[in-house]
Amino acid sequence: MMREAGLDIKGLVDTRRWKDLRSAARYAHTSTSEANKKSDALPTINVCKQRAEGVK
Repeated sequence: MMREAGLDIKGLVDTRRWKDLRSAARYAHTSTSEANKKSDALPTINVCKQRAEGVK
């Protein structure tokens, strides 16, 4: 939210999703990088289906 909405820590608290400045500050250090966003588009393997078929 900080990146997309351009909010600072006080702005995060004002959205009422965080109880106080301290809890919002813990969130502030996290950021989603472009590489992480792109990795969401990669295909995944259905592990449960492979195990059911006996594939290791």
